[in-house]
Order: sequence, then structure tokens, then C-alpha cells
Amino acid sequence: MSDNAQVYFLGDLLLTEHVVGTSVPRKEGRDKVTGAARYIDDITLPGMLYGATVRSQIPRGTIKTISFDPKFDWNEFVVVTAEHIPGKNCIALILDDQPCLADGKVNHPEEPILLLAHPDPHLLQKAVDAVAIEYDPLPPLFPSRIVIAARKSSGERTISSRRS
Repeated sequence: MSDNAQVYFLGDLLLTEHVVGTSVPRKEGRDKVTGAARYIDDITLPGMLYGATVRSQIPRGTIKTISFDPKFDWNEFVVVTAEHIPGKNCIALILDDQPCLADGKVNHPEEPILLLAHPDPHLLQKAVDAVAIEYDPLPPLFPSRIVIAARKSSGERTISSRRS
């Protein structure tokens, strides 16, 4: 038997298996293959709501209006916007500059703007598609090195933080 072989018993049967370079049977594999496995989407509880996020469709801009298609009864939905967040609307990543939900301004593509919740996940997805957001696009912001290089190539004067 080599040094990298694993020995274990299955009932009275002695089995050896090389561990390195060999697939290991997964405990949950049979249930997944047969469809018997339960996933989070298989679990329902009384009064449970499903949630979805409506995200920005542009990289940068000002939110002019958010409108809700009148064919839906929006009273059946939970709608959460930045104004519903108590306290500071901020997620502290490196700096305190990432809003939980966009508040009048979009800073990057797919930025969360509002949250919806409803008991029916299929109706919820249709509702997400029924939210219309009108933007005033703003010019993109690029990393400073790209802007400086573009200005230099066009002959435009630049201000550099490096000392000569």
C-alpha cells in the first residue's frame, strides 16, 4: 500500500483508496442526482415573502423618476427605497461611500435602487420588470491614470500629485 492511500472500513469490507488525484464521492450526491435533495427554494413557511432588487441600468446618472406600472396592485407588495432606511444609508466597505440603496444618484451599473417583496415569486419577478426608472445620464468617471494619459495625448494640461 502506498503512502497516499487511505484505508477505511465499510462494514466488514476493508477498502483502500488513493486520495490524491481521485474524486471523492459526495455525501449529498445521490440525493442531488435523484432529485430528493432539498434546496432553500424548496422550503416555504406560512407568511413567507420573496424578495428582489431593482437595479440601475446605466453606469452613472441622476434618478429623475421611479414609476410603477398601474396594472399591478402595488399595495400587495413591500416596496423599500433609500428613504425607508433608518439612520445612515451606507455600507462601509473601505470608506463609508457605498449606499445601501441609491438615493437620487446612480454611481455604477447594477446599483441597488429599491427592494420589492411579495408572497408569490413569479408575480414578484413580473413586478421587478414593471418598475420604470428614468435617468439623467452623467459622464463616466475613469481611473485617474486613464484621464491623465488622455489629457496628455491631447496636449491638455494636467495636474499631477507627483513631485518632480
